[in-house]
Amino acid sequence: MAAFDRFLGRESCLSDFERTIVLKFLAARIQKVSPATVNKDRRALLCLWRFAAEINLAPWPGKIPKAK
Repeated sequence: MAAFDRFLGRESCLSDFERTIVLKFLAARIQKVSPATVNKDRRALLCLWRFAAEINLAPWPGKIPKAK
């Protein structure tokens, strides 16, 4: 989550769990680190996002593709 916070330029919050924001983060991240690291970050974000969606604090994330 620290990388996501750095990308946003502030501490992330539930309203940041939007498809376009997360996809932009992953696209920027792949320029700096390996696909395995991007996928690790993706899994961490999706875990939190899905939990928030299950308790009705965020919309369901849908499909967020893996880095290749």
